[in-house]
Amino acid sequence: MWVDESAQNKDKANPASWVEQIGQATNQLGSFAYDEATLTRIADRWQLIADKCDDALGKSDRLTNIVGPGLDPGSNAMAAKANESGHAYVDMMKSMRAYCQAQADHCRKALGTYTEHEDNTAATIGKHNPGEEGGII
Repeated sequence: MWVDESAQNKDKANPASWVEQIGQATNQLGSFAYDEATLTRIADRWQLIADKCDDALGKSDRLTNIVGPGLDPGSNAMAAKANESGHAYVDMMKSMRAYCQAQADHCRKALGTYTEHEDNTAATIGKHNPGEEGGII
C-alpha cells in the first residue's frame, strides 16, 4: 500500500490535526457553477422531455379503451387488464411530465436570478467606471 511520507510523520496522538487536514482538503475540492448558456440548454432539454410526455399522453387513449376480441369472460378480463396497464402508463406519463416541467421551470427561475445578478453587477461596475466597458476600480 502506498503511504505518503508526510503521513508517516504525523502526530498520531493529535486527532484534531487530522480533522483540520480533512477540512482543508474538503475546501480545496472546489465547486461548480452554471453559466447562462448551460442553464438555457438544460431548461430546454427538460422542456423537450415534458413536451414529449404531452405528445405521448395525446396518443394514449387507445391504451385505455381496449375492447376484448370476443364476448367471453376471458376476453373481457384480458381487455380489463390491458386497460389497467394503459391507465398506469397514463398516470406515469402525467407524473413524468409534471416532474420534467418543474425541472424546466426551476432552471428558468435560476436563469432569471442569474441574469438579474449579472445585470446588477454590470450596472454596479458601470457606476464605478462611467463611460467605460467593464473593469473594476
